[in-house]
Amino acid sequence: MAYTIAQQMQEIIGALKPAAQAHGGDAFVCSDLVHLWKQLFDKSNSEKVLLMYNGEQIRGEFGIAACLGRVDRQFIVVVSRGRGLTVERGTPLIDQNQNADPMFTVVEGYRDIIRGLVTDPIWTEYPVDYIGIIPFPTGNPGLVVDAYQIQFSIGSQLQLIQGQPGALANE
Repeated sequence: MAYTIAQQMQEIIGALKPAAQAHGGDAFVCSDLVHLWKQLFDKSNSEKVLLMYNGEQIRGEFGIAACLGRVDRQFIVVVSRGRGLTVERGTPLIDQNQNADPMFTVVEGYRDIIRGLVTDPIWTEYPVDYIGIIPFPTGNPGLVVDAYQIQFSIGSQLQLIQGQPGALANE
């Protein structure tokens, strides 16, 4: 049986949740961008780590890619502590704020957890393909939130199709 998206998400959130809880926050799986936005602004004064599956792309040239079944599963992790309520908005990003580590230090910690993920070695590649960190795009210049988006993908092997599938793969 192939290594499913759900199994992969469970492993990823399982690696992120202990770090979030150690900082007094939590980690959540989000179904889409609307759900991610809702989670981001619910109780926005604590640290949140939000994981979203962002699709997959087949890997390889036309004619052989579908036969080989190799895909790059793409994920987004958003790390937020809500909006910093200091006069100098950049201060919590680079300095300790009360008992909280600098935001950039926190984001780098999650980046390193992601880069070190080891998922099912039979169905996935190691290491994780870390793509980068960007400020979380709000789409609204008047909306300010201290959140950063970590993007990565994991090379995965789909179950090979043998003959005409008659039902869902999990049946």
